[in-house]
Amino acid sequence: MGQQRRTFTKEFKLEALRMLDEAKKTRRQVADDLGIAIKTLDRWRSESRANPTEAFRGHGNRTAEQEQLRQLQREVESLKREREILKKTLVIFTQP
Repeated sequence: MGQQRRTFTKEFKLEALRMLDEAKKTRRQVADDLGIAIKTLDRWRSESRANPTEAFRGHGNRTAEQEQLRQLQREVESLKREREILKKTLVIFTQP
């Protein structure tokens, strides 16, 4: 049997980073206190610094840009279908 992958909430990750920033402890001590690896803590810190508003979205949650792109793609498909219907309607009404 393999180990099951642990998951952490956004709140847990933010609290871990707050502890890291405010504590007088080393990274190793904070990681040990939380029961996580230093690499995990470092990855969370770099993800948070790279894009603070989009950090820790979770799996399957899109960024604002990804969501906007998805909506625009759906709108394009809808407009294409409407255009095809209008073309067919025009052919029907222009026949003698």
